Amino acid sequence: MMLGLILFDKSFLNIVTITFSALIVIELLNVLTELHKRHWGMIISVGLSMLVYFLVIYFFRSTINVSNFTNVGFLVKMLIITATAWVPIHAFKHIEKRIFPSDYDTIMKQKGHRRCFL
Repeated sequence: MMLGLILFDKSFLNIVTITFSALIVIELLNVLTELHKRHWGMIISVGLSMLVYFLVIYFFRSTINVSNFTNVGFLVKMLIITATAWVPIHAFKHIEKRIFPSDYDTIMKQKGHRRCFL
């Protein structure tokens, strides 16, 4: 939120738009990266979540500034906020998995199988 205030100091409506959008993107990234195996039902649910997000943007145009979505600077700032919130957590999780693998990963490594990490 603080990064949103720093990057979007002009309007409260811009702050609401960017933080809401970044929150949705971060949560969908969290869901997709926690999956060990992609399933068609999960992909459909992520797609439906994005549909609901776009419907919220459409119906709450007075609360969310829709005109900013075509602005490249806005999208770059949203990506900065998303990366700042998402990358460190998942980088730490991957480092932790490499240093302290689970029993399953240790056994599979000994058997020559490899588990897919995202």
